[in-house]
Amino acid sequence: MGDVLKRPKSIFIDCTATYYTGLNTGIQRVVRNIIARIDNLEQAYGVKCVPVILKEGQFIAISKEDLLNKKPNQTVLKVKVLLSKLLPSKLYFFAKNLYGKFFLIFAKPSVGSAPITAQKDDIILAIDVFWELGVIDAIKSYKQKYEVMFFLLVYDIIPLMFPQYYRDQTPKKFKKYFSQTDIYDAIITTSKANVNQIKSLNEKEFPNISKKPIAVFGLGSDMKPLNQTNNYNELLDSIVKDSKVFLMVGTLEPRKNHDFVLSAFEKIWEKDLSKKLIIVGRIGWLCENTLKRIKSSKHYNKNLFMFNFLNDEDLSYLYKNTTCVIAASSIEGFGLPLVEAIFYNVPVIASDIDVFREIGDTYPTYFSLSSIDSLIDAIYKIKPEMVKNHTATPTTWDDSANQLINKTLILYNELKDK
Repeated sequence: MGDVLKRPKSIFIDCTATYYTGLNTGIQRVVRNIIARIDNLEQAYGVKCVPVILKEGQFIAISKEDLLNKKPNQTVLKVKVLLSKLLPSKLYFFAKNLYGKFFLIFAKPSVGSAPITAQKDDIILAIDVFWELGVIDAIKSYKQKYEVMFFLLVYDIIPLMFPQYYRDQTPKKFKKYFSQTDIYDAIITTSKANVNQIKSLNEKEFPNISKKPIAVFGLGSDMKPLNQTNNYNELLDSIVKDSKVFLMVGTLEPRKNHDFVLSAFEKIWEKDLSKKLIIVGRIGWLCENTLKRIKSSKHYNKNLFMFNFLNDEDLSYLYKNTTCVIAASSIEGFGLPLVEAIFYNVPVIASDIDVFREIGDTYPTYFSLSSIDSLIDAIYKIKPEMVKNHTATPTTWDDSANQLINKTLILYNELKDK
């Protein structure tokens, strides 16, 4: 930090989507963990770090408690759980998507702050979902009005590279805003693999993208529920007790390859019922058939289990009591379950993709996505002692938050020195 000379007065950190949805998975987990540490960051770097959300087209400041205490509407959550169990997959997804389109119209922030006033060269750091909710349009206005800098955190560019993994609107919205390269001054991302993909984008569609200043920081791996107790879901205990449990963590969506893993376990279960598969993750998109396949399986709730709404405490319990974590993605920007498994010193079986090699190095046992037998072989080779002497040192969320602000200030200095 000693060689970073120039500092803005304030870094305004957007957390709009996380605040309004109350979610705590994927991007939202990152946002919450960064915001939880802003007091320490302000003290360490001498810069005011202000969480902000969008309200009626303007950013308002919120406290870290406003965000960390924000949870999904419990009534809505209970209804989702009930409907996911009772409705056929297609009807459930219709109801889920209809709710997603309209809930923001009625969502009102519980905080009453006035719109923020920025100074020239302050930074707006967008670490949340940037392609929704009018965030980029609002930042354009702030750049014109206050001459602020805009740094964009890009977790991946999968919607650009593999639009078939999403519903139509996500790739279109992502491209619409990410292609406006004159709006953001610098990019921060989570892996070197992401850097290579971003730099290789078509300059005609993404003007001067290869020249954009870009920095990498690592995501944290430690899970510390805010209210740590031993009151985990007792059902989990009955599932994992005296069992060989394999755990998949991640939103149900095509690139996570739940169907590939299911095919491997169905083949295993033909002869061997000693192994269990637990799938943890919220219900995402384009997974209607996967959801139906899971629920209609003769192994469902016997050797195959699915939890769509687990809290951090329950997930932490599973990490501590699982035989192995399986990360089977076709592509990722990082891979939080991989580093969380390393934090818990749990064996990992991972698909052989560049970013998992970068993040996991030699820790995981790798398999080929071109062969189900490759995964089956890896499953039978896994032993707990495989990771006992491994020297992997996963990044903590304290480290991650420090890296993010440090890289932000380094980029800031590069731009100011031009």
